[in-house]
Amino acid sequence: MRWDDKLLDGLIASALLRYLAVAHFGRGRGEWKESEYPPFWREIVQRTVAARQPTLAALWAQRTLAANAATLEASVYTVLSEAGRSLLETLYPGALAAR
Repeated sequence: MRWDDKLLDGLIASALLRYLAVAHFGRGRGEWKESEYPPFWREIVQRTVAARQPTLAALWAQRTLAANAATLEASVYTVLSEAGRSLLETLYPGALAAR
């Protein structure tokens, strides 16, 4: 048994949405409260994941019992990191350059 590629893509999108929530935590909102994401976040995240679909499909194709889990994990981490930076640049143009 193995997870469907669409489920894994959904997990990537969920991780990115949670990242945005954490990145925005404390911006005048007081104590942490689980809440609904702004609707435009979901749209931006979906576009970001869709743009990486060929890369993700290639990664998911590597999921075999013989596959090196550490290599796959590092590749997924790279995609998530790049996607996260892309989202921040989309939401806050130039903010990453200021670092």
